[in-house]
Amino acid sequence: MVRWSALLVLAIGCTDRRSVEVTRVPDELEAPTPDDHGDLCADVSDVRVCWKRNDDAGPSVVPRPLPRHAPPDAGYRCYGSAEQRRCVDRAKKAGAFSCSGESCVQTRPRLPSAGEWECAEMEGIVYCHGGDPPAGVPPSSDDPSWICGARGKTSTAAPERVCVDLSPERPLVEPGKWACRFEYAQGLGVRRCVPNKELRVGAVCKTSKDCPEEMTCAGRKCVPRDLPAPDCWHDKDCESPRVCRYGTCVRSGR
Repeated sequence: MVRWSALLVLAIGCTDRRSVEVTRVPDELEAPTPDDHGDLCADVSDVRVCWKRNDDAGPSVVPRPLPRHAPPDAGYRCYGSAEQRRCVDRAKKAGAFSCSGESCVQTRPRLPSAGEWECAEMEGIVYCHGGDPPAGVPPSSDDPSWICGARGKTSTAAPERVCVDLSPERPLVEPGKWACRFEYAQGLGVRRCVPNKELRVGAVCKTSKDCPEEMTCAGRKCVPRDLPAPDCWHDKDCESPRVCRYGTCVRSGR
């Protein structure tokens, strides 16, 4: 977990734009209309998943369309549904990984906006809380690829936000075999990834028993069982017996 400064993110914004120009990938590309159904559909790891509220049938995996334009080196990050689906170069607003030995470090992890965030990662899903800009810095627009909601219990007068990223960056070398965490390094917030064989979101599965708690096997991939509804940072934000998993209060023991 780590707190982030909007000033750092704003200072590196020009580097993101130059990277996109050098690779000649447009800032934003239209993608073919996805075959979405349900209340919410989102890219989860390397697949696309749809959920329906109050539906015991569980989530379903649908085709994940990508732009016809040749993909950038870092791949595409996509958001939106139907005709509003768009894709951007993953190198935009996120730093590349630097690997040494069995450790890869991302010095500029992706954030929901250029505010002050505290972030964590659980089984391949990133979630953050906060988002207020520092004094004197105007609010910035949110990254539309995050799923956000209001934290249910907070000590401040106005509820702070909780945002979830179901498809965070991974080292390009064997991307499905890394476990990542947020930490400080040399005074700056970084995200460190190390090899790990434990199953996490996007892992190949045969049954739901192969997946982490609160996930299910759909389309032979481990995906969140429930429709994401970000509202918590830790268990104390949820009414017992509910607990906080990936930023959402869920029933314990499911």
